[in-house]
Formats: sequence, structure tokens, C-alpha cells
Amino acid sequence: MSVTLINNENNERYEFEMIECTRGPKAVDFSKLFETTGFFSYDPGYSSTAGCQSKISYINGKKGELYYRGHRIEDLVAKYKYVDVCRLLLTGELPKNQDESLEFELELRHRSFVHESLLNMFSAFPTNAHPMAKLSSGVSILSTLYSTHQNMHTEEDYQTMARRIVAKIPTLAAICYRNEVGAPIIYPDIARSYVENILFMLRGYPYSRLKHTTQGEVEITPLEVEAFDKILTLHADHGQNASST
Repeated sequence: MSVTLINNENNERYEFEMIECTRGPKAVDFSKLFETTGFFSYDPGYSSTAGCQSKISYINGKKGELYYRGHRIEDLVAKYKYVDVCRLLLTGELPKNQDESLEFELELRHRSFVHESLLNMFSAFPTNAHPMAKLSSGVSILSTLYSTHQNMHTEEDYQTMARRIVAKIPTLAAICYRNEVGAPIIYPDIARSYVENILFMLRGYPYSRLKHTTQGEVEITPLEVEAFDKILTLHADHGQNASST
């Protein structure tokens, strides 16, 4: 199938191939538009443009549809944890059993620590600096501290770097928050699950303690962990929108 573009100034006709999409609207391959016609397309904000082909996720907000690697979000939220969904997005495969799930999560837990020199950078930020400015700066600094596995054209390097980022982003986010409120930094606790550890780094006190009341230490409840897990799953990927392009 193709689409015909007609130049009304000189009646010249140009043929462009259509691309069949698994979900969503069809697409037209305009990659050679300038070469063929001498014209550029004008599409502010990429509202009608896909920068590449993707098999990772699809979202249709109006219809309430969200798919990760072809799996309905409703099924993923009901049957899998957030770390399983991360594994799916990165590799295209869900864990086959609990052992595979735990193995991937343990890797993330052990990668969650950040280089100590990063703390000096965060301490230099004003406490009222925007959290995203601090977080993006932290991610940029990671590339200078972890100089291996940076060839994104090899699967091994891509997987290593991606897992490193997934593991360390919660730690950086917690540091940003605690820097803003003037609280001491809480290190990751690898004995806690990936999701529980995020809550712990936000709420915790030094020496791996949580808030104490007259009733004792206030633990992070399984319900809180489950709810936060589902929230993270819903926001794990947002399709091929302009910000991801």
C-alpha cells in the first residue's frame, strides 16, 4: 500500500509506502520526503510524527489502552511485580518463575548504590532547586562515574547500562527529596524489595530505622508496597511520545 502526495503547483505526484502498525493508526514512510520532493515536513511537537519503530509500548489515552510488549496493562498489574515489568520492557520477556524474578530483582538491589562523590554534587544544590534539574544532573554524572558498558550498539552493554539506571534512579530521587527537606541521606537496604526500598529511602532514619511512636516502630506495610508497585507499573513506559523521541 502507498500514499500519493500531489504538488498542486506543478501537478507532480510522489508515492510513499505505508507502514502497517500492530496497534494504533497506520503510518506513512516519509523518511525520503526531502530527497524525493525537495520539501521538509513541518510538524511542531512531533504531534503526527514517529521518529522510529518501537515494539516496547503503546498507549491510547482516549480509549484507556496501555500495552507493554503486547501485554495488556490490566494483566501485568494483576499478575506481575514492577521489577518483572521492567524486565519485560528491557528484554521483551517476563520471568518464567519466581527464581528468575528474584534473580533480576536482586541484581537491581545490588546495583542501587551510587558513587559517594555524587553526594558532594547534591549537597552543592540549593535546597529549593527543582527536583528534575537535580535528578537529571545526577543521571548525567553517572556516565562519568561508570565508564564501562557504554556502547549502546551491543546488547550486553545496553542491558548492563539500562539495569544500572533502573537500579540507581530511585536512590537519586530519594537523595533529591532528602536534600530538599534537609534530611540526612539514607542508603539503600538490599534486604528490602526494590519497591519497598524506595519508600524506605524516603521515610527512613539513620542506622536503618523507621519512625518510632508510642506504639513502636512504624513499618512500611505490604499494602503500601503493593499500591506503590502498581503505580510504578502504570508509569513504567509512556509509548513513543515526543518527550521520549
